[in-house]
Amino acid sequence: MKNADNPALLQGHWPVRCVWGGSGARHMALEAKAPLLAVVVDVCSFSTCVSLATDRGAVVYPYRWRDSGAARLAEKTGAVLASQRHERGVGDPPGQLSLSPASILAAAPFKALVLPSPNGSTISAALAETGAEVVVGCLRNARAVCEHAATHLENGGEVLVVPAGERWPDGTMRVASEDLWGAGAILCGLPAEARSPEAEVAVEAYRAVKRTLAGRLKTISSGIELISKGYGDDVNLIGQLNASNGVPKLVDGAFQATRQPRQLT
Repeated sequence: MKNADNPALLQGHWPVRCVWGGSGARHMALEAKAPLLAVVVDVCSFSTCVSLATDRGAVVYPYRWRDSGAARLAEKTGAVLASQRHERGVGDPPGQLSLSPASILAAAPFKALVLPSPNGSTISAALAETGAEVVVGCLRNARAVCEHAATHLENGGEVLVVPAGERWPDGTMRVASEDLWGAGAILCGLPAEARSPEAEVAVEAYRAVKRTLAGRLKTISSGIELISKGYGDDVNLIGQLNASNGVPKLVDGAFQATRQPRQLT
């Protein structure tokens, strides 16, 4: 059944919507009736890495896999190609850039980064193809992204927040609590009457854990996995709620910093 024949799936009665993963996000973006702001939320760890890198003045080129195409893009743009995370429980070697927020923060200054990610990067590219404005959201810039989204709404646009989820070994999407919380942290500051019921689920999930967020991140599946691989510092960085005023926006294939948004009243 085509989406046009099943409008109930599109949450079309509300200007602020929320949907998991790239497939649903692309369908909703193609059916948008007003200029669309799409917020990709991949807390562990794509969105957090992009936030940290752009806060440091770098641009970030999202790419799905770390393959020959990613290497060519890095060579063409003069960017550093992020490596894969280590699996041996020791974290990254000093100075190595990877899909680890701690590596982004600790690295020597860099101007551009190619950041392979099968979740956040892939969803960002799919949404950009629809003509939507694509920004990255996470816990550390939730308030700033909310303010950016509020302005977009006031100007007559629609907002779609996309918790990315993670991957099971067979490639199917795994629902990730941290992405639901990140989506809720962004959505909770937008008008309640504009939010779809699916967006409300994210808001309620975030409000339920807000006071204990840092500890909860260490006990969920993604947090336990990172800690077991030697990336405990990443879990701490991921949970830095509203530490950044930056809103990374995808422009010409790269995320770059935008000006600090206005404060909501």
